[in-house]
Amino acid sequence: MCAMRVARCGSVLPCLAFLSLSFCFSLPQAAAAPTLVMDTKIIDSDFPPASLDLQIGIEGNGTGQRTNERRSLLKFSVSEVETEAKLRLYVYQGWDSGSITASVHRVTEAWNTGATWGSSDGFNAWTDGGAFVSTAEDVVTFSGLFRSVEWDVTDLVNGWVNGTFPNHGLLVKVQSPTGYTRRNLHSMETTGITSRKPAIVIPSGVDVPEPSSMALLTAGAAGLAIYGFRRHRRRK
Repeated sequence: MCAMRVARCGSVLPCLAFLSLSFCFSLPQAAAAPTLVMDTKIIDSDFPPASLDLQIGIEGNGTGQRTNERRSLLKFSVSEVETEAKLRLYVYQGWDSGSITASVHRVTEAWNTGATWGSSDGFNAWTDGGAFVSTAEDVVTFSGLFRSVEWDVTDLVNGWVNGTFPNHGLLVKVQSPTGYTRRNLHSMETTGITSRKPAIVIPSGVDVPEPSSMALLTAGAAGLAIYGFRRHRRRK
C-alpha cells in the first residue's frame, strides 16, 4: 500500500505520515463497562417482597421482629476481560448502622426476577436461598448508611467472558445474619440518581499511546505539514 501511495504522489512523506497516523489511531479503545441486566431480592420462607429495592441480612432479633433472611441477586452483561472489576452497591437504609460482613457469590443456575427463596423463577425449585458457590468471590466488612460498598469481582467477570462458567449472575448476602443486619440497597429500579444503581465498576482512565506510538504520531503530523508546505510552494 505504501509503494502505491508513493508512486501516486511522488513523495515518501505522505506515505510515512499515513502509516504513522494509521498506527496511532488504531490503538485499542477503552473496554465497554458491564451493564446491569436484572436484579431482585429473595426472602427466607418466600416472604413476599413489598418493595423494589435490594436487601441483605435480617431486620430483628426474634423478639417481635421478623427474622426472615434476605439476599440479593444481580446479573450483568459483560464482554471484555478486565484487569480489575468491582461490584458497587449503595446502602441507603438499615435497621442500625453497625458493622456487618457481606459476601458475593457466583450463582450456578439461571433465574429471573420472579425468583424466590425456594425457586429460580417462581415455579422451578432450586436450593433454598439460591443456587450459588459457597466459596465467596469477595468478603467485605462495612458499617454506616448512605454509602457505597465495593467487592472485588475481577475473577468472576473474567470467568464469564472466557466461558469458564456460564453467566448466571451473582448473589450478595450477609455472612452471619443475626441481630439487626438488614441493609436496604438501591436497585436498577432506583430513580433520580443513576450513580447509586448497582454497577460493576471498571477503573477509569484514558489509553495513552506508548512513547514509540507518540513518536510515530509526531512524525506523521510533521510529515503531513512538510508535504503541505512543499505543495504550497510548488503552486507559487
